[in-house]
Amino acid sequence: MKRVIYIFTFILLSLSIQAQDLNKLIKDFSKRPNAESVHLRKFLFSIMKIMPVGKDASQAMKKISSIQVVDLSDCSPPDKESFARSVSNIKEKDYDLLLQAKDDEDNVLIYSKTKKRKIRELVVINCDSKEPAIIRLKGKFSLDDLPGIKKEYGGKKKNKI
Repeated sequence: MKRVIYIFTFILLSLSIQAQDLNKLIKDFSKRPNAESVHLRKFLFSIMKIMPVGKDASQAMKKISSIQVVDLSDCSPPDKESFARSVSNIKEKDYDLLLQAKDDEDNVLIYSKTKKRKIRELVVINCDSKEPAIIRLKGKFSLDDLPGIKKEYGGKKKNKI
């Protein structure tokens, strides 16, 4: 009986170690060989306000405080497979799954972190085998600011992860 309890405990511990949060996922995979990582902060958006852009783009830039993109398309196949496994093990209680689009090759997940009815963070994860990537937007915006997502999302919360 003790042996069964030890084995069960070991299995539970190994499963919890595999679970990742989004911050750790981004940090780990941005350091992989051939991964490209770009982090644009608020200062750059303030400079961009000087440049002439459309009204919609200007409104969007006011609400975004940072954008981070991690592109893994040039990484090795084992790194891409590791990324797909890590994404499937994400355990993040503070994020809501807004949308999951899955077909033969593509698997796109969109997560949001909300506070006081405003989206503070939006994370788009593409898990396909050719061009895996993570895009994280931080700021303060609502679903009305994201018409394409609202159309898919329907304004109702999905399961928390």
